[in-house]
Amino acid sequence: MNRHERALATVLEELQALPGTDAVLFFGSVQRGEGQATSDLDFYVVTSGREYWRAGRVVDGVQVELFFNPAPKMRERLEEGDAVAIHAFATGQLLLDRSGVGKALAARARQLWQEGPKPLTPWQAATWRYRLTDLAQDIEDVPPGSPEAHLLAGLLVPQVLEAFCALNRAWADKPKRLLARIRQLDPELADMAAEFYRTSNPAVAVRIADRVLAPFGGRIHTYESDRVPIGERWRIPFPTARRGWGLKGPSVHGCMSSSVNGKGLSHAGCGYWLKTLPFNLQRPRRRRLIDPPPRVRDSVTALSGLPHGPSGTVPALGRHPMVRI
Repeated sequence: MNRHERALATVLEELQALPGTDAVLFFGSVQRGEGQATSDLDFYVVTSGREYWRAGRVVDGVQVELFFNPAPKMRERLEEGDAVAIHAFATGQLLLDRSGVGKALAARARQLWQEGPKPLTPWQAATWRYRLTDLAQDIEDVPPGSPEAHLLAGLLVPQVLEAFCALNRAWADKPKRLLARIRQLDPELADMAAEFYRTSNPAVAVRIADRVLAPFGGRIHTYESDRVPIGERWRIPFPTARRGWGLKGPSVHGCMSSSVNGKGLSHAGCGYWLKTLPFNLQRPRRRRLIDPPPRVRDSVTALSGLPHGPSGTVPALGRHPMVRI
């Protein structure tokens, strides 16, 4: 028995003895037989309580990640399009299922994985086009081969690959498996991305962006954001391919986690920073999320406490205005 197997047996024994444990799902690279010596063990634990949380520990020298969710919260994550959770339950191994809830979640996850993400609204697609256009133009605005060009290219390509999945209704994957996922969907695009990561050539990054944008109208240059009277409150949408639209705080798995601080919004999962907001935002804990306006109810989630306006109006954020459709 190797150390991963010993750690697995120890964790399962402890979870079986933990009150309120309804189901235990083992997922990740070790579960798929792809693990390395440094790989961790990943578990979703479905509970009968009313709280969700995550925990990490080291067992027999192996890092263990545990994601605890009541069954209703786990269903919510699946229905919201949490690709990590969907893939985990669609392909993972149920080690414990006392009430049958794990089997039901797995069946729903397999169905959602087959169906793919929900289609983007025109507004969502245009927002992706704007973000990629902005970064591509920034690369073209700085001296070729400069450190700034390489920095911008490093920000652009991960967003392009994520946008490709979102625009084409394909589930993305964690960064360490994203290139393999792209290769399943578009081998030529995967080759271009591999060339970029071998050479760090900013011109290749721009070509990748233009290739992904071409079927959806190319770069976007003509747009107008909604006009918001001074003093109105407004909402801010943030698109992601793995987690769905909207910033709802750190996801349970954390691969697309976002944080709010006094300097702006950081998007840890993709390795880039969104534009710094010109004012201090502090997100109160345990605050109710505000329902999005009808215009974007199925696509935008807003944080409680963020200013918002009528009919989903949003202002320009620096060079990232939301595009009116």
